Amino acid sequence: MSVALGFLLMTDLGLSPRLIREASARPDMATRLYREALGLKLLLMPLGLVAVGIAALLLPYPAEVRQLLVLTGVAALLQSLAQANEAFLRSQEVMHWEALANLGQSILTTGLAIGFLAGGLTLVWVGVARVVGAAGGLLLTSVVLRREIRPRLPSASGWKELRDALPYAATASMNLAYGQVDILLMSLIAPQALVGEYALVSRIVLVAGTFASTGAAALLPIMARTFTSAARSVFRSRAWRLLLLALLIGGLGAGLLAMGGGTILTLAYGPDFEGLRRPFAFASGYVLLRFVTAALGMELTAAGLQSARARCILLGLAATVVLVVGGVPIWGVAGAIAALVGSELVLAGSLIFAARSFLGAPDPTAAAPQA
Repeated sequence: MSVALGFLLMTDLGLSPRLIREASARPDMATRLYREALGLKLLLMPLGLVAVGIAALLLPYPAEVRQLLVLTGVAALLQSLAQANEAFLRSQEVMHWEALANLGQSILTTGLAIGFLAGGLTLVWVGVARVVGAAGGLLLTSVVLRREIRPRLPSASGWKELRDALPYAATASMNLAYGQVDILLMSLIAPQALVGEYALVSRIVLVAGTFASTGAAALLPIMARTFTSAARSVFRSRAWRLLLLALLIGGLGAGLLAMGGGTILTLAYGPDFEGLRRPFAFASGYVLLRFVTAALGMELTAAGLQSARARCILLGLAATVVLVVGGVPIWGVAGAIAALVGSELVLAGSLIFAARSFLGAPDPTAAAPQA
């Protein structure tokens, strides 16, 4: 899955997140921006297929794993096309279609995978389930947008759009690395049992953190329009309110996870892992920080400061590497969890610094900018 996500990034190159921001800020240009992004994605698809084939031939995995990689890679390419549709729908604030497509894709993928495995088929068939699920999600959003689907080949302005999307691509790429590098590094310097114990804890809090990302993505269109069409004082006020709301919800979520750690671990993995209760309680602090970083990252994107957001994620990524390499050999799982929370704290601090331009004291004389 980590490899397959790379194929998705290769064929998206930041076009989908840029489409959300720009189409939200300029609704009259939304259809044109969508068609140009779709045209560029279709041109990138052959490159993605070649990359999938090369990876399947060269990566040092058993044959079954390489077959699974091909299937998950194809599913990632289909998901890349679906992301363009979802980005346009999100910019128009009709997220119910995106939610329905994602729900249907999850049900289809999971149901088929369970059926295949229960029938005694190999793990490769999970890849087949992913392809079918991704195709189903793409089909639903394509039916909804059937009148808008007119891919445009890139003109000079289209290639400029690809260049403008690169900061978004950098952010997406580093976000991917940010979520995977701890496991990768630990697998090189620590026993696999330790890596597994850390994953048991970290994956739960990472899943809880996805609620922050989803909420921030839903709020991006209105915040982008606020930045381009309202007074700076209005944007600043909304940014502060959203940040305080993120602190409230994140703090509540982290508290509930910390208090229910033993029950959650027992339900998820069985009674043998209840000993991870204390590390899990500390890891719950990540959820609070994740809500803060998701809100700040969304506000930076809405304010057109995507490059600054990318630099902040790079700092967080560097902190992850330093803390994992320095802490895990000494403190084991506790060091890994400290790296998880500590790197998110570094990210939060750098995002606050980058957002100082609109989180400062409100300016009552600020005039509305030109749209």
